[in-house]
Formats: sequence, structure tokens, C-alpha cells
Amino acid sequence: MESPVAKKGTQPEEEDRLSVLMDDVLLSILRKVDISTAVRTSSLSTRWRQLPWLLPELSIDVRHFLPVPCPDSIAANDCQQAMVALTKAAKCLFAKPQRKSTITTLQLQLYLISTFLSDIGPLLGDVIDSGLLKDLDLCLLDDLKPGDSSELHMLQLAKDIFGSNLK
Repeated sequence: MESPVAKKGTQPEEEDRLSVLMDDVLLSILRKVDISTAVRTSSLSTRWRQLPWLLPELSIDVRHFLPVPCPDSIAANDCQQAMVALTKAAKCLFAKPQRKSTITTLQLQLYLISTFLSDIGPLLGDVIDSGLLKDLDLCLLDDLKPGDSSELHMLQLAKDIFGSNLK
């Protein structure tokens, strides 16, 4: 009598069900997960490798890059590490050789850390100038309550993001 292990090894390998789905269906699935999960899927197979770069709508929230489980109060070091990871992901997602399709909508949520804003600003400018980004919804997160920021403070933050081109 043949052992179950030997029998299993002689049967042809069955193709997984995800591999037979069309790209549109896979992209629909990826739209339902956060961007870090979508990018991680690119390591599943060569078929999945290009999919995150085909997503027409992106939502990149810095809070998805925080340690899990996310503590109630976020340490400054955690914010820094989250912004490092977000900046790296954004550079990868917006890279011209890989990004071949237009981003119709980008929702981007960042922490107000000026060292990172000066990296993200030119990156966004390049993506917009290249025509790869049509609509940007930018949200800057901080610990201030609405109405606590002066117009001068907000203008300085905008200059940190987009450089000295703002007046």
C-alpha cells in the first residue's frame, strides 16, 4: 500500500485560485486593504509584483505605519519611524519606472515633522508635474486642535512642504 505522503507527491500541483483571477479582480481586492498590505502582496509572486503600482486610488495614512498594536499615546520616536517608512513607501510607489498608470486620487495623511515634509513635498511635486497624479487630498496630522494654528504657522508648514516657492 502506498503511503499518503508518496501519493501526495505524485499528484500534479493544483494552481491556487487567486492566480486564475483577472488583474481587475485582484486590484479590487487590493483597494480594500491598507497600502502597506497592498505593497507586501507584491512579494507573493511575479504575477502580483506590479499590482500595487496599478492601483488608481491610493490612501496612504501614516498611522498604518505605526507599531501594532498602536498605543493610545504615540511616542515621538514612533512618529519618526512611521514617517521614515511612509516616505520610503511613497518614493517606491511614485517611482517613474514602476508607476505606469495615473493615480486618479491620492489621500495622504502625514505627521507634521518638517524634516520629512521637505522630502515628501518635492516628491509630490514631481508626481503632479509628470501628470501621474490627478487629485490630492492632503491631511497633516498634529496634536493641535482646529483653530489653534495661526495663519502664519500654517503658511510656514506649507513652505516646509513645498519649499520657498510659496509667498
